[in-house]
Amino acid sequence: MEDRKSQNSDEKIFIAWGGNQALAELVHEKLKKYNYDGIVGGGAVTDMFLGSQIFAQIRQSTQSIILVQQQDSSDGTMNFNDNMMFEWGYLTARMQPGKIHVFLIDLLTRNLPSDLMGTWATPIMQAGRELDEIAEDIARIFYANASRPVELDKMRIIHTWDQTKNLLKSYNEEPSRPDIEMAHILLHSIEVCSYYIEEEFMEETLNKINPISSLLTQVINICKTQNAIMRETSNLGRHISFDAYLELGALCEINFDTNRDENLDLWVKFHLVDQVTMLDMSIAKNPELATAEKNNYHEKVINGCTKALAILENIITVYPKEKNYAGLYFGYKHPEFCTLFY
Repeated sequence: MEDRKSQNSDEKIFIAWGGNQALAELVHEKLKKYNYDGIVGGGAVTDMFLGSQIFAQIRQSTQSIILVQQQDSSDGTMNFNDNMMFEWGYLTARMQPGKIHVFLIDLLTRNLPSDLMGTWATPIMQAGRELDEIAEDIARIFYANASRPVELDKMRIIHTWDQTKNLLKSYNEEPSRPDIEMAHILLHSIEVCSYYIEEEFMEETLNKINPISSLLTQVINICKTQNAIMRETSNLGRHISFDAYLELGALCEINFDTNRDENLDLWVKFHLVDQVTMLDMSIAKNPELATAEKNNYHEKVINGCTKALAILENIITVYPKEKNYAGLYFGYKHPEFCTLFY
């Protein structure tokens, strides 16, 4: 089993090849500058059987690159490496179509077997070019296609919570989503686990997940902070201690910006503001505070609610399809509602 300990890469990419291992190795190197960890099919022996080793490599990957190139044929017919074709079939069964990136080296789609002619693929012509240049093109095209912002139906997380739980539980052993998608899913599971009274499950899951990216690590820490706030305040039913207030407040002061997914950035900013507001709301309930101190925290709560509301408005403006989902948060974040707590 491949080790998925943090390497600060975005995700693992399986590279299938047939007779062009040198190109696969170069693509693996080129992917590094885009923050991807490529796994060249086969490679150093780690299992008694090559097939088992390749299956394990694929199961640890969340996207794939297939380098299709014909082999020499004495009768002039198209001949493709059997191992590569087998891996292609396995990848097709396991991964979503958009996660499989096929590159046809000196081929066109019509050159493929009939059952693969409808495949979405990118032709790459060598035309006497250096292998290094071809590998650079493949890595660049892959990055352009693979790094598109995540489109996630957040209401679906609520309605298919059991499926979401399975995604979270299988991350270490057999991930099916890249870290940036998992970051979305985890972030929007914060309120869902409370709704289903699954805080214990979430706590255990967060402690078990072994992320390969710093991005997912940050989102996990945000979720852990949320759980800690709920635990320290008995779900906001009692005031928090000053020590816990300071400790958890410091955890909310992070700079989070993927420079890649604006939607994720906005929702993270919302949750960070929300957490600070909950802390201020909780500490304000401390009966030992003087009136002036209470009023100060009350003002912070109102300001925090106003800021959170503005972020939600921005989300709806930029992503109008999320209006209904964002609406779930409006009720308890509206400033006037906050006054009901005092």
